[in-house]
Amino acid sequence: MLKQLRSLKVNRTSSRLLSVAAISQATALTHLVAGGDWDAERHVPQHRRVPSWHFSHLSSMQQLRSLELHICSLDSKAAAAVAQLTQLTSCGMYDSVLGLDMIAALSNCGSLVELKIRGMQCALSGVSPAPAVIAAAWAHLSRLTALETLDVTGCSSNAEFDAGLLLPLVEACGSRLRVLLLDACVKQQGELAELLPACTGLTALDLSHSSCSFSADDLSALAGLSRLAKLQLHCCKPMLRDDVVAALVQLRQLQQLDLRDNDLSLAGARALLVALAGAGGQLTELRMGGNFDVTGRAKVQLAREFVHVAL
Repeated sequence: MLKQLRSLKVNRTSSRLLSVAAISQATALTHLVAGGDWDAERHVPQHRRVPSWHFSHLSSMQQLRSLELHICSLDSKAAAAVAQLTQLTSCGMYDSVLGLDMIAALSNCGSLVELKIRGMQCALSGVSPAPAVIAAAWAHLSRLTALETLDVTGCSSNAEFDAGLLLPLVEACGSRLRVLLLDACVKQQGELAELLPACTGLTALDLSHSSCSFSADDLSALAGLSRLAKLQLHCCKPMLRDDVVAALVQLRQLQQLDLRDNDLSLAGARALLVALAGAGGQLTELRMGGNFDVTGRAKVQLAREFVHVAL
């Protein structure tokens, strides 16, 4: 029966029930999900090292196209195993501890179309690598030229990460990159000015929880994304100033815009709606919850004027 399996999910409990010999027979797998558990009392991940069998038989799974690892501690052996999965098209690592050897190993997966490294935690090695070593490891990812979706949400919790490390990768992907999710990743002015000009094909971008104000060059790069249909700027106050609104009104192809929990003024909201939902505009959804000036009667009035937009 295992030989015909196409999809398998294994957590800490089920791994005790399935033998290594049985798992090794699942050579037809195309989708594998593995991971640890949550601490129910503290509501945090329990970073338990993934049992070795999860990786010792990966090389026999030549049909594997999608791999998801949740709440894991990934060592050099895990990195060596992942490096052999050259047929993968989708890889996700969520709330896991991983080192630079795993980042470099992913560069061997040249067929990847989707890469998600969410909530990456630092590998506790005692001594932090030199900045040049960190940059070199991330630069290896420039081999992933088929990538269309890149999600590094929450990686700012890792002191070794900054959005600038992605530059070699996004330059290599160029216009092929369609989705870029940088929630809680942008820490310094100028990072967007470096990254975004290389991403001319972006249709979805998440800059929520950015911890720095956007420079004029950052905003110019943002306004230049002529294909962008979805933009998330949730909880970016106090950066959502008039100059940001002036950049956003140039994105006439936007269909979805998330500006929740900011300091957006009523005048700014109206300017956005006139530009993006008026004649020639394509906006169908503008999320503005948590903006003090755009509540109650003000929001009701806007909803009456722009009935075709979900507010």
